[in-house]
Amino acid sequence: MEKTRTKTKKNEKIQIKWLNVLKTILATICLGISTALIGNFILQVFQNQFDFERAVNYMFFWETRLYFLGALVLFIIYMWLVSLIGNRWISSIGLLILTLCFGIATQQKMVFRGEPLYPSDLSMIKEWRFLIQMVDIKIVIAALAGIGLAIILCVFLVKKTKKNQTESKRLKWFSRGIIFIVTSMALVYISNFNQLDNHFKESFSPSAYWVPFSQQLNYKNNGFIPGFLYNLNAPAVDKPTNYSEEYIEELVLKYKDKANEINQSRTGSLSDTNIIYVMNESFSDPYALDGINISEDPIPKIRISMKSHLSGKVLSQGLGGGTANIEFEALTGLSMEPMAPNITTPYSQLTANMENFPSISSYLKNEGFATTAIHPFNTTMYKRNEVYKKLEFDTFIDETTISHNKIIEQNRYISDESSYKEVMDQIQNSKETDFIHLVTMQNHMDYSGKYPNTRFKFEGAADNNEAVNYLQDIEYSDIALQELLDTLDIFSEDTMVIFWGDHLPGFYGNEIADLNGRVKMHETPLVMYTNFDKKEEYIDTISPIYFINHILEKNDAPVQPFHALLRELEKVLPAFEKGIYLEEGASELKITRDELNDETIELLEDYDTVMYDITTGSNYAEKLGFYE
Repeated sequence: MEKTRTKTKKNEKIQIKWLNVLKTILATICLGISTALIGNFILQVFQNQFDFERAVNYMFFWETRLYFLGALVLFIIYMWLVSLIGNRWISSIGLLILTLCFGIATQQKMVFRGEPLYPSDLSMIKEWRFLIQMVDIKIVIAALAGIGLAIILCVFLVKKTKKNQTESKRLKWFSRGIIFIVTSMALVYISNFNQLDNHFKESFSPSAYWVPFSQQLNYKNNGFIPGFLYNLNAPAVDKPTNYSEEYIEELVLKYKDKANEINQSRTGSLSDTNIIYVMNESFSDPYALDGINISEDPIPKIRISMKSHLSGKVLSQGLGGGTANIEFEALTGLSMEPMAPNITTPYSQLTANMENFPSISSYLKNEGFATTAIHPFNTTMYKRNEVYKKLEFDTFIDETTISHNKIIEQNRYISDESSYKEVMDQIQNSKETDFIHLVTMQNHMDYSGKYPNTRFKFEGAADNNEAVNYLQDIEYSDIALQELLDTLDIFSEDTMVIFWGDHLPGFYGNEIADLNGRVKMHETPLVMYTNFDKKEEYIDTISPIYFINHILEKNDAPVQPFHALLRELEKVLPAFEKGIYLEEGASELKITRDELNDETIELLEDYDTVMYDITTGSNYAEKLGFYE
């Protein structure tokens, strides 16, 4: 009888133990589901600039399937955190903090740059001090307060959980281990979202509408998490159907013949001409936009220069940001248009391949030039320190090594005037012919408070206070550039300056953007100055990949096969980016490749094949002398 009672009590204890385990599992799962649903809703609210109605419609009416698939990703992350931390409440709070941080980041990036948060942007976390300076201080304070309260709550919950723990430690560690393995495998599979035959991506297909040329639309249509996953790593360029070593040989021969044909009439050389790239931060022409009123012209001097030199406009890939992408195109001749949508920042994502890319710096270095990059800011921004080495710059001058480092009034960035003085120092002290690539910082956002006593007035922008300070910024840029050109006018060495703005500032707002259209909001001034040949020439709008064409032509210098391809492409398609194609002779903007002429499409396909070969393929073209 006693044995029976003991056995019964033992069975009851086992039942209670497993009942507690079951309760723990159910509580953990229920909390995880709730956290995932709330977290995804937070992301949607921030993604849509606090439009709760749109977030609710997305969740319940428009894209319910996508919403729950996104929540599934968050649930897997939650369970992974549970396996690591061993506490469901801390994991829940941690995940909500994470979604809040991602939400704030994408909301602020949409405000200032008109584009959402990309996976590649996470590499900028180490620049958190710089990023905080650009974020609305109210949001920073609110976020820090929320995180502080969450930490206090976590401490309380840990103490409470320890008191109430009844399950076996051995069972708990075993279950955590199993959950960690399963969720880790799931997250690895999800991280390969863009790889061929990924079934998780296929589960999005019935509802998702992927837009390759506009990630803003991708996030807006499909939600934050699907948009974020769509921008995870994938091959940089889609493989052309005809890609092979034999086909590359045909292309190389085709453009070697073109190059030989061009070079028959070219008798000049670049060897005695200094080349200076000046990519001026946020420099643009406010008069080019409709719907705004400004008190006076902030850039009269550059207008005069444009009348006595080769000039036009640059089609910028970015708006309000994206400096490194425009820089990448200008230095390499490789457009971002053929690249996969997930390649949003080549400097960060393609660094490993960068030393194989053609670049004006490596080309001129082989011609005997001294190559110098100047960026009066942090060396780690967009991995420039590493990238510049791979693009074969001999010297990189940053904010810590620049000799001229003055600022203007309350602007915290080194002025254009100081940067140009550094350029002149390099040219005057160098025995070789120079290629200098300068990326300025003076006109970087944010603008409010830089110049308290500016005389400019501005009407029509979403933030007119930002705008008036910006006008003062570009007036200082205008004056500094003219001083540089005046100095070069009497300089004894032949020198060519390619000056352009990297993108428009981001303070204009949606109303001005809609009124002016995509092209105007992506066009910045371009001047190709020389101190040896002054005459008015106009080239309308071109992409940065074509700068090398005009440098070689202006100096009557021979071309490589790759330059011959760029030259042929520019004849039919002088400016293009994803969703913007300015075809020669066309009366209106074209937004897809399908609208282009057959000749243009054929040249683009040649360009695509070369792009694939160098970024993703076997780099056959380089071995065959395509870049020599």
